Amino acid sequence: MGSMKEVGLVKSPRPMLVNTLDAAKRGDAAGTRAGVEAYDSVWNGIEVYVSTRSRPLYLEIEAGYQRKIEELLRAPSPNLVEVVPLVEAMLAKYDEAIGNSETGPAISPLFDDVAAIRMARAGLRAAGPALKAGNLVKARSSFSAFQNASSRLTLVLWPAMTIERLTTGDFIGRLLYRSGAGRDRDWF
Repeated sequence: MGSMKEVGLVKSPRPMLVNTLDAAKRGDAAGTRAGVEAYDSVWNGIEVYVSTRSRPLYLEIEAGYQRKIEELLRAPSPNLVEVVPLVEAMLAKYDEAIGNSETGPAISPLFDDVAAIRMARAGLRAAGPALKAGNLVKARSSFSAFQNASSRLTLVLWPAMTIERLTTGDFIGRLLYRSGAGRDRDWF
């Protein structure tokens, strides 16, 4: 059985797909586009689990359904009647991916760290295109989301117990000692 963290993370983009489907059924093109964008932002963080467990399923979801949906939504007035069955099929495949995480063996905890880093950078990925489009409000909020999420990465990249034991002097002393400059000092 996959780790509880993995299962929770893999489930996290599903509500965005449901929102995408609901918007498409209502005929709301802007809402459908926003749903796909929100889904993709979270999907980018967790896709590593899905691609590791089943490469064919991953390709069907991303290179198949998602790509077709995004192509249809690029039209100025997309035909959402065509989008609805694609999102429904994508949801069914996504449920398979969730099932794989729920029933498969646990994957290395390093995957959880990779997912955390990829999810934290989602805001940064959205900031560039927003700036390019001249949407400063979205660019600011996206970058702010990145800053908030990246501050939590310290625990992934450098565990708290290590930070508590080391001081700046530990690093400076080692650098000086390696260079030969600190050997006459009692820093070690």
